[in-house]
Amino acid sequence: MKKRLQDSVLNWMGRLKNTLAGMPGKPLTLVTAPPWGVHNPPVGLAYLSTYLRHHQIEVEVFDFNIALYRKIDPKWHKMWLPEYKNIWSHSERYSELSRIISEDIEWAVGQIVAFNTPIIGFSVVDPKERITIEMIRNIADKAPEKRFVLGGAAVSTPQQRKIFIDNLDGLIDYYVMGEGELQLLEIIHIYERNRYCLPVQLEKQKPLLVQKNIEDIDKIPHPTYQEFDFSQYDGGSLPVEWSRGCISTCAYCKGRSLLGKYRMKKAENIVREIEYHYNLYRTDYFVVCDNLLNGNVSELTRVCDLLINRDLPISWEGQGIPYRKMTYPLLQKIHAAGCRKLQWGLESGSDIVLKNIGKGSIFSVAEAEKVIQNSHRAGVLTEIFIMVGLPGENEAEFMKTLTFIENNHEYIDRIKSVNTVHLVHGTDLFEHASKFDLCLPEHSWYYLWYSRDGSNNYHIRYNRAQMILDLAEKLNIEIIEHNLHEGREENKSIS
Repeated sequence: MKKRLQDSVLNWMGRLKNTLAGMPGKPLTLVTAPPWGVHNPPVGLAYLSTYLRHHQIEVEVFDFNIALYRKIDPKWHKMWLPEYKNIWSHSERYSELSRIISEDIEWAVGQIVAFNTPIIGFSVVDPKERITIEMIRNIADKAPEKRFVLGGAAVSTPQQRKIFIDNLDGLIDYYVMGEGELQLLEIIHIYERNRYCLPVQLEKQKPLLVQKNIEDIDKIPHPTYQEFDFSQYDGGSLPVEWSRGCISTCAYCKGRSLLGKYRMKKAENIVREIEYHYNLYRTDYFVVCDNLLNGNVSELTRVCDLLINRDLPISWEGQGIPYRKMTYPLLQKIHAAGCRKLQWGLESGSDIVLKNIGKGSIFSVAEAEKVIQNSHRAGVLTEIFIMVGLPGENEAEFMKTLTFIENNHEYIDRIKSVNTVHLVHGTDLFEHASKFDLCLPEHSWYYLWYSRDGSNNYHIRYNRAQMILDLAEKLNIEIIEHNLHEGREENKSIS
């Protein structure tokens, strides 16, 4: 009893000390862990920190992903490649990796604790789950008074949150789903009103789920990126966000469920942000990081008109849906406005497959073919996405994809990715697998799933994807990435 009382008093004193220290200063540290891209600052954290500062709340931002990438021996940079992705998420392989970077994790935890903020917010996407769990445990050991909030795609479904619930034993106060700005501001105000503790009635309900999407995204201030050291990133560009949500409900994607209906910023605000970054940082290349940049063609046209009138010496790129609204004159205007690369979400050369996954109501293969040809003719570097094993893709329908690539190879500058289909929590393919006659094995179900009639399994998907790789090599089309090494990382030597 005496020991329990002492522990209780020490814990209370720690909370009080942190509260008194934290109240006049910064209440929150935002953290992202590896692995992630190393070319640009993380746009999500940039949006959150700028939004909070707009509401007079200063925050710390710690990009451990880029910090570790720069600290670690370059021979380990391969761990950021897509083919090594599952080493971070496979329990046994991550244990091996954790031993290699243990000192770096300890250093990162020390940095985060030294910020002396009462709240720690982690942005989590697959496969950051295990390293995030390790960091939170270490932080809690050193500073048990800290409060933890998790947000990001990896906490958006009950199945995805299970790993945190099972491993963090009630440490997480909030899971933020979807857009984070409004929720995080509200959470901080709750903490502030309660001296950085949860109210009793909320403490009993832990963990709490919050989701509140923003109707008018023009009201969100664009990120300033003032928290980031650009010299640490090697992309020479900045990500910008022109829209949120999607106009499509593709069966394999959770973009619509995460971010809601499609909303695009006004053209004036889009161009104002570009001018801001160009004038302040002399940034002259921008990556539009939206699900699609052409969900509102009239507003996209206005963006192009404004950029052409401003005559800014900038270039940009993005991805879009190859539907009939993307006319040749518009693609010419897009190029004149500085667009140097467009990535088209084709996925398949079969109209039957496109219909099965929800794209068929938006574009046909013939329409996509015309858009891809015209974007190349307009002078824009043209890339396409291909997915292998989508519902309804039998041998005949797959051959239509091969034929599409062969017939249009002179217009396809690159294939951005060739991926066998993965099942993802929160997507229609996963949530309603039986509707698509899909079966999930007990282990590695996300890529080893198979169709009930046996016509679609990983072996078939793998061989078909390899056929695309072989055809692209024959046609001299560069393929940027593929996932044909999926699963090998479980046996791949880290060293």
